[in-house]
Amino acid sequence: MWYLFVAAIVSAAPFHDILTTDNMDPSAREAAREVLACAVLSRDIPVREYAGSADLMDTLFDHPVLTADIVRGMGLGDFHVAENGARSYRVREGRSIEADFSEIYRVRGVRLYRISGQYYGSFFVHLSGKALLCARYQDMRDERVRVEVHASLCVDNRFYGFLVYLFPGLFKRLVDGQFSGYMDIAGRLSEALAADPERVYNRLLDQGVMDAREREQFTELFIMSRRRAR
Repeated sequence: MWYLFVAAIVSAAPFHDILTTDNMDPSAREAAREVLACAVLSRDIPVREYAGSADLMDTLFDHPVLTADIVRGMGLGDFHVAENGARSYRVREGRSIEADFSEIYRVRGVRLYRISGQYYGSFFVHLSGKALLCARYQDMRDERVRVEVHASLCVDNRFYGFLVYLFPGLFKRLVDGQFSGYMDIAGRLSEALAADPERVYNRLLDQGVMDAREREQFTELFIMSRRRAR
């Protein structure tokens, strides 16, 4: 349909530098383009700056299962993540979102994910689709990190996709609100771990959200690495 062609051109722009790089795996490039070809909505989430570092962001992105458990243990969100293959995971957020996501490209300061899942919300009983999400982050002054996120979404049902195209303002507010909440969580998580990882660890122990392996991971990744850096 004609509106998909227009939307796809707009959606592809934030990902152009990644899709044209020589070191991207061809299958990953194809997976990304598949989403962009049917994308009906593209969002540039407002840039945020947090206390923290690009190294801390790397660690959080590298360990999504542990990251989700930390978020849940800190009372920041109801995320459950399980491994689903090499750099592939299944995530559930409360009763509203179930999705599979795979990291299809990574370089220093850039992560690209392909997501396929379902949304259960107040507007729709059941909405399924795909998304391409890119997170970019870099160190700033005063031990802060700058984070920006781009997302392009494809709705499986063409009727709903056409509604998104007809009423973009409504869906942009819905998507922006969702991602704004995620960015707030990321900021609070980054700032807590940057300030006092041992305090976070003790809180997680009280909540009982980490198993023995995760306790070792947390100690090595956030506490011992911080001590060695001093």
